[in-house]
Amino acid sequence: MLIAIHTVRRYALFIILIYMNKEIAFKWLKQAQHDLEIAEKNISIGGFDTAAFLSHQSVEKLLKAIFALEGKKIPKIHYIEELGKKLNVSSQILDHLIDLTIDYTFSRYPMFLKKYHMIYITKPLLRVN
Repeated sequence: MLIAIHTVRRYALFIILIYMNKEIAFKWLKQAQHDLEIAEKNISIGGFDTAAFLSHQSVEKLLKAIFALEGKKIPKIHYIEELGKKLNVSSQILDHLIDLTIDYTFSRYPMFLKKYHMIYITKPLLRVN
C-alpha cells in the first residue's frame, strides 16, 4: 500500500509538471490525490481497511488520468491490473497493482477471508518482496 502511495506521488508530479493543460486528466488526478490524502489519514488512525480501499481508488483514478493524457478513451472498469496492462506499465508496477488489488479485495469483501479480517483491520498486512 505504501509503495502505491509513493508511485501515485511520482506519477502525479510528472503529470502536473508536463500535462497541466489536459483538463480531464487534471480532474482525475485531483481526485486521485484527494483519495490518497484520506488514505494516509486512515493509516495514521489505524483504518487500514479504509486506507486500502482508498489507495486502490487513488491508483485507479491516476491510471485513468494517464489514459486521458495519452488521448485514449478512459475504460469504464475498476480493475487496476487491467488498466495497467492497457497502459503497458512495467512488470514491477503491475506486481504492485496486483498486491493492491488483494488489499482492496480484503477491505471490500471480508467474507472472502473471514479468519484474516480482524487481523487485517487492526494492522497492515506485511509483505516480503
